[in-house]
Amino acid sequence: MRRLLVLALYLPLAAQAQVTRFELTGPPEPAFGGRESGSAGRYERITGRATIAVDPADTRNAVIADIALAPRNAQGRVEATADVVILRPAEASRGNGTLLVEVPNRGRKLALPLFNDAPDDERKGDPGNGFLYERGFSLAWVGWQGDFRPADGQLGITVPRLAGVTGRCGRSRSSTMPAARR
Repeated sequence: MRRLLVLALYLPLAAQAQVTRFELTGPPEPAFGGRESGSAGRYERITGRATIAVDPADTRNAVIADIALAPRNAQGRVEATADVVILRPAEASRGNGTLLVEVPNRGRKLALPLFNDAPDDERKGDPGNGFLYERGFSLAWVGWQGDFRPADGQLGITVPRLAGVTGRCGRSRSSTMPAARR
């Protein structure tokens, strides 16, 4: 049991991705038309882009396709830039201090329909039943899939492009695939 506890304490060290920069893509704006949500009051929507860097030499990152071939920054890390959306009480003191982070599936937010019975796009101004908001939760979404182009309201990540690699499967022009199927 003691070893399990020690392992649990060190697991966060296994993920060595690092946010190196966060840029707002617009000013914070009132959510839901400025309507109040229980004791949490008004919510605000923050949008941005997080630059994430990983060490391509770290064996834990070997599962990332072609990471050894990716361009690197001045510190020798491979960078990607993820879309981020945050909904939080406009007055932090009115929140409950809990952040619910969702990793969107194909760029779509699922927590809003599941918890709040609301549309998956908070910009529509409909808080649904307001379950999470009335209780003061902050919510965040971080795009992580780079294999599709996000539509309006969806989140994605921009990953490095490799010279000579084309298509969704990462095949290069020198691939053994017959030319007729390329």
